[in-house]
Amino acid sequence: MHPTKLQGIIPPMITPLKGDDELDREGTVRLTEHLVAGGVHAIFLLGTTGEAQSLTYRLRYEFVELVCRQVAGRIPVLVGVTDTAFIESVRLAEHAAKCGAVGVVAAPPYYFAPSQQELIEYYTALADALPL
Repeated sequence: MHPTKLQGIIPPMITPLKGDDELDREGTVRLTEHLVAGGVHAIFLLGTTGEAQSLTYRLRYEFVELVCRQVAGRIPVLVGVTDTAFIESVRLAEHAAKCGAVGVVAAPPYYFAPSQQELIEYYTALADALPL
């Protein structure tokens, strides 16, 4: 796979919800279409604006799958995979790749205070394990 050149307007997308653990599927489709029609160059899912750490893993996977299906390759989709569990970051990245996302975004695991060397080791291991 050739890397996608990312540039322009890439908004972090909120995660529309109907309840504590229920995705607003209709709202997600409408918001996705609104962003695409508005001329954005890519969409970023599950960042801090999408409140990923407040969502169950099932809901995160469902959201990624729905948005990627709705976008249908018209613009790139990026998926935030930040988690305290390394393997959960890798699993979500694998799911994102299967759904058609072009890249992932990873902040350092929260609740840890790693040294600079530990951060380098973390991102090296993560990059080696990720499909995107």
